This record gives sequence, structure tokens and C-alpha cells, in this order.
Amino acid sequence: MSCQAPTVRVRLPAGASIRIRPIQEQDAGEFARAYTRLSELSRQRRFLSVAPALRPADARYLTTVDHQEHVALVAIGPLDQEIIGSARYIRLPSRPSVAEMAIEVIDEWQRHGVGHALLEALSRHAETAGVELFTAIVSTDNLPMQRILGRAGAAVRSFDGELEYTVDARALGLSRAEAASGTRMLAVG
Repeated sequence: MSCQAPTVRVRLPAGASIRIRPIQEQDAGEFARAYTRLSELSRQRRFLSVAPALRPADARYLTTVDHQEHVALVAIGPLDQEIIGSARYIRLPSRPSVAEMAIEVIDEWQRHGVGHALLEALSRHAETAGVELFTAIVSTDNLPMQRILGRAGAAVRSFDGELEYTVDARALGLSRAEAASGTRMLAVG
């Protein structure tokens, strides 16, 4: 049974309008192209690799998801069908209410609200699918992700030279105002 997220249109703080939708198998080529648009630092932080391109098998794995155990959403840029970021979670087989999550946004779109929009959509999907906690393995030099998880109230522990975060899945989708008030605003689609 698939629990696929709806496509939503999101207006970013600077005014650009993007779409967030479930990833599809036919996105493999565009997803691989988006990977090449990540800087070496961004590739290292997200994929723990600086390989200049994704292997076709990796692109297939990252775009062939069941939308229940492995969920992935993509942000589509305002001008065309280019993928500018993605967020995903994969449920832990032994604990289906817990999932490992990851996110990446191509460098030219970082710090424009794309990551927050992706995390909000991923959080909403997790909530409807029964995922209560996200875990994330974060490199010690990935300060931006550490800040995002810290603001969401994540617990952290050192794990094999990396940091392992655990956070309420719902908390990643809250804005600062929502987190402070304990309420959640609905996304305008």
C-alpha cells in the first residue's frame, strides 16, 4: 500500500515558487544531473563522497522508492523541471515508527528556504504514515545541518566519528514561530 505525498506549490521567502512532489523512477537522470550541481563540500556532507557523478545503480536506488518504507520528495525549480533538492526517509525494519532521514539542496538554492520546505513536507508525510522519530547521521563538519536539528530539539550522540541525531519527526516541519507556540500552520499549496 502506497502512502504517496501530494504535490504542493511553495512560495519561498524571496518570492520564488517551487513545487515539491514525490520522486519518480523517471527522475533518475535529472536526479543524477542535480547531484553534479552539488559542490564537493555538499556532496561530502550528504553522500559522504565527492565522486563527480552518481553511478547509474545509485541513481536508480535513490529514485525507485515505494513511498511507504522508503519515501523521497523532490523540490522542482520555478523555471523548468530541474530538481533543486530532495529529502527522504527510510524506515528502520525493526522499528517502523523510526526512520533515517537525509536532505540535500543544490548549492545555488541553499539558504533560500528550499530545505525548510522539503523538511516540512517530509515531516507532514511522516506524521500521516506513522513515523514518529527521525534519525540522521551527520558529519562533524556539517554545521548547517547540526543547527537545523538542534533548533528542532534533536538529541545527539557521537557515533563512529560522526554525530547521530534523533528528533521528533514532526518537529522538523515546524517553523520557529510554530515551535514556540506549539501549533502548526498548514502549507499553502
